[in-house]
Amino acid sequence: MPSSVARFSLPPVSPGLVVHAVQFIRKMGGGSQPALIRCSDDRLYVVKFFNNPQGSNVLANEVLGNELLNIFGFPIPRWKIVSISSSFVKENPEAAFETSSGTSSVEVGLHFGVEFLGAEKTGQIYEWLPGGFANRLSNRGDFVGIYIFDIWANHCDNRQSLFLTKDENISFQAVFVDNGHLFGGPEWKQQRRYCESAHLDKRFNLNEWNEGIVEGWISRFESIDFSLVFQITQNVPRFWYGGDIERVADSLIQRLSMLRALLSEEKARRMKFFKLSQDDCLDARLSLHCFELPCHGSLRKGAGSCAAS
Repeated sequence: MPSSVARFSLPPVSPGLVVHAVQFIRKMGGGSQPALIRCSDDRLYVVKFFNNPQGSNVLANEVLGNELLNIFGFPIPRWKIVSISSSFVKENPEAAFETSSGTSSVEVGLHFGVEFLGAEKTGQIYEWLPGGFANRLSNRGDFVGIYIFDIWANHCDNRQSLFLTKDENISFQAVFVDNGHLFGGPEWKQQRRYCESAHLDKRFNLNEWNEGIVEGWISRFESIDFSLVFQITQNVPRFWYGGDIERVADSLIQRLSMLRALLSEEKARRMKFFKLSQDDCLDARLSLHCFELPCHGSLRKGAGSCAAS
């Protein structure tokens, strides 16, 4: 178990990367049991704690995944290091984990936070789009790229995205979230996984790919400077992972050299598991599902409505 001093030790980070937790809002769904927290920059973050039930590697995966996706230009939310004080833990006993043996408290220290997109002031965000709205995505081609990325990065969970709109639902942008199960999952397993990283919405798991688009994405991934991969691993706080993080970087580089073979086998297996039909897709009559917060008191500082600021 790392010491409390180690939990506050950091590799060199850019200014403004660390924010402080000031207000617990509510728990969020998911196996790592994250929480929604307002921080010192007056923004909301979905925070994954380093002592979460799935293990600290989840945080390292989030950092590595977000940094890699940013390099390749995918739309992602911003992430920060969230500092949680002893007074915050004491004042917010509900910020605890539910386990088979009872509850355990969040530990004081530094944790991973990704900006909560539901707090955007200039638009709305949705978890799902009805069938008739899928063609309004401004970046639908990114779904091919993110699928190839997830095969390369051995993603062992469904890819998730949220849909942002700022023009009264005329167009949407998919933003990709939740990278905790990249690189073989929280245990960093090396075996190959198939058909697990498909998007939750089957409409985006295309059976027919434009080979030119696929080749363009592969070339983009192959153009990465390998030293960047290792550099990113050095930016992860040491207590956010257990094991050899450089082995993760080595595996990425090795898998990149065999990406076309991985794609070929994935495509063959996907054809077996994801044969789409009109009935398989989401019902086109499904209404827009807005990503909103339940009313747990004002999310604004001071009095006000329960809408996110």
